[in-house]
This record gives sequence, structure tokens and C-alpha cells, in this order.
Amino acid sequence: MENMKANYTFQISGVLKQEECLETATKVNELRDYWIQRDQFGLYTLGAAAYLDAPDQKTMKYFGQPEIDPIQYYEKAKKLNQILTENFGWLYHKLSIVLSEQLESNVRLYPNVGCPGFHIFLPSPEYAFSTSHIPHFDRQFTNLNWNEAREIDFKSSISFTLAIQLPRSGGGLRIWSVDYYQIIDLPKEEAKELVRSKKSKTCLYQLGGLICHNGNHLHQIMPWQAQSNDDQRITMQGHGLFFDGFWNLYW
Repeated sequence: MENMKANYTFQISGVLKQEECLETATKVNELRDYWIQRDQFGLYTLGAAAYLDAPDQKTMKYFGQPEIDPIQYYEKAKKLNQILTENFGWLYHKLSIVLSEQLESNVRLYPNVGCPGFHIFLPSPEYAFSTSHIPHFDRQFTNLNWNEAREIDFKSSISFTLAIQLPRSGGGLRIWSVDYYQIIDLPKEEAKELVRSKKSKTCLYQLGGLICHNGNHLHQIMPWQAQSNDDQRITMQGHGLFFDGFWNLYW
């Protein structure tokens, strides 16, 4: 059974109240000892992230990473999932309810992979440039082990962002009407020309709001200008695949 709603972008405001966002941001900062630095400017994660901890060759090249053994992703997930579920169990419960209602299907945290976690961007002038945020498709699931699942349609996928703390200049996500499966077999220049010919739209984040989209569509973080030394950007990030009767969430 494929839930076709996942093929569309949707945005839900007020998933978290302002005080819940503040509570979450405070807790994320209290757990700084568990942050993992991801670039030289100010990007950290709280949680195991498949696109960084079990990356493909292209991702390793972009982030200047040496070759990584994917087993480390599962080791990090085992350690950090415990920290995340102990401190944000209430948030996962609320997230599951909201997604279940919208997608009209059961939702669960998939075992043995990373729970949805947090992107933390500290203030840096680097993030004001669009070149610092590469347009991409979410294909991290190709490097993970789904052997226990009976049948997976990888075209039925979701990626979501829950805005916990936003820079004063705001934040958002740019999405193109270009699907991964439209261009995967095209020559490089022809694929670039197709992208240039397509329109994009920018979905602005709202504090406490959720944006969900099919990760198979080309998308890019909207750049922002930090305005002070405390101008953090904190979002909860996650993905989902539909199989075995559930939307299975992970990061």
C-alpha cells in the first residue's frame, strides 16, 4: 500500500507552542557535549545522520570527509538514540501524531537506525551564501540496511523539518519541481538544463511549524544572515519510508 499524500509538500503551523520551542532549544543546548561538529563554520548535529555518518562518495567529497565505514552510523545511533528518546520522547510522540493524521497512516520510529535529530547552525557569515547550501535529493536511505523490511517503495518517501529556533532573518526551504527519477538517466548537461527550466518555490519556516516534502524532489536550504552572536538556527530533521504498514521515521 502506497500513501500518495507523501508525494506532495505540506506545511503545518503550530505543531509546537512557543514555550515548547524554547524548552526544546534549551535542552538541545544543555546536551552540547553530545553535539557532533559537521563543518568548519558552525554546523553541528545532535543525533546520527545517515547522510553524514553513512554517506555516499559525493557527500564525502562535498564535506571533505575521508572514507567512512557505515557501521559507525549504527554505533552512533545506538548511543545517541538513548539520549534523544530520554530527553525528547514527548516531542517524538507529538510528531508521530501530527504526521499520522496528515499522512493517514501509522507512524513509528524505525529501530536500529538513527532517530530524527537536530541540525544546529551557530552564527557564521558563511551561511548567508547560497553556495554554502548545495541543492540535493535525499538519497541517504540507499546506504542503510533495510533487510528486515518485506517490501519498500523508495519513491514513497518523506523528509521533514520542524523549526525549533530560527535566525532573526528567518529561514526556509527552496524546492524545485524536479524529481530524482526524471534526471537520473540524463546526461549531466541535459539534467542541468532541465533544472534551469523548472520553477522553484521557497517554503518559509514558521517557529514551531513543520514542513514535509518528498525528498526525491530537488531542494536546498535557504541562506540567512546571522545578526548577532546568539542567532542560532535549530531544526529537528528526519525522513520516512513507507513499508510494513507504517511510515518508518529515521535520520
